[in-house]
Amino acid sequence: MEDQEFHVVVSPGEIRCARPDGRAEVVRKSDLQAVVIEANDFGPGHSDLFWVLVDRKHGCVVPEGAYGENVLVDYLKTLPGFDYRAVIRAHSSHGNGHFLCWQRPRNAA
Repeated sequence: MEDQEFHVVVSPGEIRCARPDGRAEVVRKSDLQAVVIEANDFGPGHSDLFWVLVDRKHGCVVPEGAYGENVLVDYLKTLPGFDYRAVIRAHSSHGNGHFLCWQRPRNAA
């Protein structure tokens, strides 16, 4: 499902997701702590997968199919130790679940 009403932009310092209601969620790349895919079984007409970018305060949620998602995924795949197998497991899931794709090492700033 495409959710083109959401726009995600990856810039040199941050990731921003503009929502249909005009609000935006922003995660500074330097504050990114984890990347999780949330899968749900809401059914037709709803996004089934969401990228959850966790920072030190809250995070940013990007639905699958958001405009610019391909650029986001290209960036995420460059994170050291990014687990693309978790992405495959999330896409193969038929229920609710959380799939950890990347976590900042504890000794990293």
